[in-house]
Amino acid sequence: MKFFMTTLIIGLFMSGFGSTQVQETNPEIEHQNKVQESSNPIIGTWEMAINAPGGKDTGILTFYDDSGKLKVKNDKGSYHVSGSGSNYNWQMTKETPMGAMDFKVNTTIDGNKMSGTMEMISGMAAGRKVDFTASRK
Repeated sequence: MKFFMTTLIIGLFMSGFGSTQVQETNPEIEHQNKVQESSNPIIGTWEMAINAPGGKDTGILTFYDDSGKLKVKNDKGSYHVSGSGSNYNWQMTKETPMGAMDFKVNTTIDGNKMSGTMEMISGMAAGRKVDFTASRK
């Protein structure tokens, strides 16, 4: 039963990354990102594939420089990112039908490929991790 509930919670949590949602782009941010991509390997737009217990899910992440601070944006909001070189991490709070859930993301960049883990840090699924990969768009 515990495995079923964990799978259900993570499945509900991951549904926020659905590929059916359209994310608006800001031409000014897109221009800044192209100029800065050479100085920071994570800047740009990435397509995610999440290996959730309920099956694969997808999503779009856009990393950008906001007045000298690295941020990531998805269809739910913008978040501060820490790291440099090939290793980055950030924390997010996501509202789900089961309430707010917090998680942290750790990722490694290798050229135009990204891989990492998303770890739940609150609720019944705290400590559970799912793997993801991403490719630069």
